[in-house]
Formats: sequence, structure tokens, C-alpha cells
Amino acid sequence: LRECEVAVVQTPTGQISAFANVIPEYQLNEITIDLMRRRLTVEHGTMEFLFISLFQHFKEQGYDRFNLGLSALAGVGEDPFSPKLEKALHYLYEHLTRFYNFRGLHEFKEKFHPRWEPRYFIYPGVAALPEVVVALIRADSGDRLLDYFRPGA
Repeated sequence: LRECEVAVVQTPTGQISAFANVIPEYQLNEITIDLMRRRLTVEHGTMEFLFISLFQHFKEQGYDRFNLGLSALAGVGEDPFSPKLEKALHYLYEHLTRFYNFRGLHEFKEKFHPRWEPRYFIYPGVAALPEVVVALIRADSGDRLLDYFRPGA
């Protein structure tokens, strides 16, 4: 974060209520978010304000596209003929918001009508999947996995 541009929304008293850091994307003339967070109690629409401000700012800076990043597990296991593993992943997407709100993040990004492109996740086998899920949560949490299990986290 120290080496990234960070956009913040402050309260009238100067307290940061939301932020997102942005990085140039690998593709030419594209910018993307890396990490976004908000306080639990923020004024409704704060994150939307932050993102619209980012869109406007980087358009004025000459960027062609703003990449909202991935929407992990969106669409996985929705087909009635999906394999059991995909159906299990769909269950995680729908129900385990305490650990990671996949669905909420997708719904937030969907507000901006992005162009979704498929991405694939490759893992060595079903036995490794729990370990992979823990690694993904740790990566998202900044290696603070136990924060997901504390009350009020």
C-alpha cells in the first residue's frame, strides 16, 4: 500500500471512512483496484461515491478502462448439472458471508455494469481444496485469518 495511490473518503472531522488503492493494470492504459475497505458504519453510498470519483479521476488522467477485479465464484455451480464440487462452491458463495462476502462483493461491482470475463482456478485436487480456501482467505485478510472468527469482525 505504501507504494500505491490510495483514494480515501473522509468524514467532515477528517476520519477515513473508506479507501481503495489503485494500481496500473498489466494491460495498456488500464487501472484497477487492489484492496477496498470501509468502516462498518458509513453513510449509505460512500463506496459508490468513492468508485465514481475514481472512475472520473482516471478518465481525466487519460486511462481507457477501469478494471473492478474479480468476482470469485460468481456463476459457479448454478447449473443443475454442475459437478458436486461446483455446487459446494456455490453454497460457499451463497452462505459463508461471515468469512468472505463473495456475493455481496459481486453485487456491489455489478452496480457499475462491468464487462465480466471468465477466469479459471486450478488446484491440484479435491483434497487440497480446504487448504486453498484458507490460503485465499488469508491473502484477503492480510494474513489475519483469526480476525474472521472474532465476534464483530
